[in-house]
Amino acid sequence: MFIIEVIPLFAIQRNQTKVLSFYHPENLPAGSLVEVKVKDKKTRAVVINSQSIKLLKIRLKKEVRFELKPI
Repeated sequence: MFIIEVIPLFAIQRNQTKVLSFYHPENLPAGSLVEVKVKDKKTRAVVINSQSIKLLKIRLKKEVRFELKPI
């Protein structure tokens, strides 16, 4: 399982983060075009980073205060 960081290909309000995180069973290379669901709407996004959940497990449990969604 991997944490995938993406930048959506639509305008985001200034006060919102520009990078969104999702999970996916496979490693996706940077630059990949994916379809994600944001506020119940499907939109395209570009992958900027992909990391194994095993490496981030401790950080995810302690620091993350949001729910990851699948790609």
